[in-house]
Amino acid sequence: MCKITSITRQVKNKNRVSIHVDGSYFGALDEKTFLSSGLKTGDTLSEDIWERLFAQAENEAAFNKALGYISRLMRSKKQMIEYLNKKGYEAQSIQYAIDKLKEYKYIDDESYARMILSHQVNVKHAGMMAVKNAMYKNGIDKQTSEKAILEYDNEKQRENAKICAEKLLKKYHRIQDRREKKHKISQAMMRRGYNWDMINSVLRGDDEEN
Repeated sequence: MCKITSITRQVKNKNRVSIHVDGSYFGALDEKTFLSSGLKTGDTLSEDIWERLFAQAENEAAFNKALGYISRLMRSKKQMIEYLNKKGYEAQSIQYAIDKLKEYKYIDDESYARMILSHQVNVKHAGMMAVKNAMYKNGIDKQTSEKAILEYDNEKQRENAKICAEKLLKKYHRIQDRREKKHKISQAMMRRGYNWDMINSVLRGDDEEN
């Protein structure tokens, strides 16, 4: 047991208060945790109470850090866990932050997967492999990813492949050699996530039209 001799607001961080016991600095709490604790000068502070308050403060700190990370861009659960880990938070505080983010719908991997799919399909006109890679890079688990990409059917993939091929035909229109042109277009389409079957099918159609 020790006695709180003073409680002061920190100069550099107005949202935190410093706790002094027996005349010496003991530790700091965020304002929300401090106000909920009801602590005041003259109170006795046991180790058990402090550990509980400190854990609560760490939970809130992790959640606030998570809010900052997600404020500019949607994140997956995996991305958020990795970020908070790198910031040094314990598993308990990370789980608290994740649960609270889910409660407020700030993390929703199914919605995030649909957003990724929409961007890849409707903006980038990417092939299936590129879509899957984008899901993986953004921390979407396999089950959620596979559920989302069911919406990207063969008809839409072929439509996008045609759009991609048409753009590449314009880009390489100066190449006279037909084989060289087809090779460059094929390689470019592979980089955009299309497989050989789709590429050959679309280019054969282009060959027939030209």
